[in-house]
Amino acid sequence: MRRGVLALEVAEGVLVFSELVAPLPMSMRDGLRLMSDQRHCAVNSNAVFVVVADEILPIGVLPTLGGDTIVSTPTGDVAVQHLKAGQMITTASG
Repeated sequence: MRRGVLALEVAEGVLVFSELVAPLPMSMRDGLRLMSDQRHCAVNSNAVFVVVADEILPIGVLPTLGGDTIVSTPTGDVAVQHLKAGQMITTASG
């Protein structure tokens, strides 16, 4: 759709967005070169996280549960870190 956004977290919790008007398409090869070939692009040593994506992604701290958070299951309380894929949990509404 020839649209793009450059998003940066310039300080903890301070996000800056700049819309890119009609950017040229980027191939997967170009994306890989941006991320790994230091002859073509350098990432600041203070950078913690860098992404080149072809879809909108969430930016910033994502809500999550710590592994030691206890959730109710039909067979009793279980720490999140011990849940198995497909295991049923009990929601607030039962």
